[in-house]
Amino acid sequence: MPGIGAYEQGNGLVNVGAAWEALKRAPAPVAISSSVDINVAIGPYLTTPNNGPGIFEREGWRAGQSGQRTITFIRSSGNSEPVNYVVRWYGNDGSFSSATKIRLPLNQPVPVPITIDVKTSGVHSAILNLDDETSGARSVYQVMNTVIAAEQFSASENFMVTREGVAEYPSYTSFFFNVPENASAFKADLKIQHGNLRMRFLRPTGKEFDHGNETPPRWPAGYQTEGSVDRLIANPEPGVWEVIVENQDLLAPGDSETRRGSFSITATVYRAEPNSLSNQLTTRVGDVLNKQQVQFANYFASLDGYVAEAPLASAFSARPVLGNGNEPVIYEINVPQGAATLRARIDGPSTKAADVDLYLYFCAAECELKAFSARSGVREQVTIAQPKGGKWKVVIDPVLVPSGPLTLDYIDLFTHTAFGSLTPLTGNITFTKEAASTVEVAAKIDAVPVNGRRLVGLVDLLTRESVTVGHVYNPATKSPEPIKERVTLAERIVELRGDINQPNPLTGSARRP
Repeated sequence: MPGIGAYEQGNGLVNVGAAWEALKRAPAPVAISSSVDINVAIGPYLTTPNNGPGIFEREGWRAGQSGQRTITFIRSSGNSEPVNYVVRWYGNDGSFSSATKIRLPLNQPVPVPITIDVKTSGVHSAILNLDDETSGARSVYQVMNTVIAAEQFSASENFMVTREGVAEYPSYTSFFFNVPENASAFKADLKIQHGNLRMRFLRPTGKEFDHGNETPPRWPAGYQTEGSVDRLIANPEPGVWEVIVENQDLLAPGDSETRRGSFSITATVYRAEPNSLSNQLTTRVGDVLNKQQVQFANYFASLDGYVAEAPLASAFSARPVLGNGNEPVIYEINVPQGAATLRARIDGPSTKAADVDLYLYFCAAECELKAFSARSGVREQVTIAQPKGGKWKVVIDPVLVPSGPLTLDYIDLFTHTAFGSLTPLTGNITFTKEAASTVEVAAKIDAVPVNGRRLVGLVDLLTRESVTVGHVYNPATKSPEPIKERVTLAERIVELRGDINQPNPLTGSARRP
């Protein structure tokens, strides 16, 4: 069918009657297999890691790029003599080319070079067919080949990409964006010119980002007619994200022509980090507030930032060592009533081979999963607002550690007003791209943690305006509604000393059970 990629329709529509007659006349099938290296986020978890029957590269391509890959074919049944096959491409937009004939001996691998030349962004796919040259049998073997050329963010465009688009009804239009390493946030803004549309997000693994089965649930957005829609994803996984503009609301009135959607979409990536200045701040006798400067650097898109007053926190750090096949590492946290937030985070050396996941449980009579982070790699973080008082457990699961021991940096912390507060003396900050700005903060300490924990302050660089970070289902309206809040783009943990004025202890422990 025209206008639909091979990866979406395969061989297209099937004439069942004619297909049945063709099957009656078909010769005995011949066993042929193929293999080639692939480049996708889930590659390490396949039965044969990073290998598949056809070319599949979701990562590593951009418009205007070309390259060569090699598919290896093996014929394992049929004639004992070599058999000649015609190579025929189906659904090819010109991105794939190869020799027009190959010769396959029995049980011998035959490498076939494939040239790839990608002219535009988006999905490029085609089916490689082998037709028996002697018998005339068509499609004796077929294999799908797909590469995705993602949109790239650049300093010259202020790390923003804007595209115009249409979405037919009932269908969708996909955009692919290569989110770089260490991005603080990935944001998409949709301006609906006509139609009833919504956005969906697929991670580099291909998994839906907003899903009601997540913990906690993240509901998909509802449809909207005209106006603007935004969505920000904090700490996004690096790699190629798919943003789907969907026009499939079956309840909306109209026909396919009147419901045709038109829009513009702008994607932006942000990256802010604290600079390596002195991070220890102390208060002085007499309740004189100590002032300390904290500097943040902006590396990607320009942004308007904000630093808010925040309660101090009780923190615990460790450096667990993991190996492949090891049992999960577990830490316990006793959280007092009235805590504002509870966070746990792991980080480690960047390697595509290793994958570690992070789970957070509240344990009363039984342990109940409250949040988890299961991205690719070893950088994971979970956060709970207004956590219940009582015992919590953090579980670090070494999903895949293929080469030697892996040492992680682990920290958990909970904030509580009883500890005191960290107050910014500078509120709003405006960053141009690749610029730095300094915030002055002051601490007031009222209590200190016990049981091996330490007192810290959090200087969070937030988005100045509230943005959509997800959706929650409203039973009254029977529809998802947006959750708007400021989002942390960077964080500096400031070490505090509480050896003044004999502040009161506040219980909170963390240990390996």
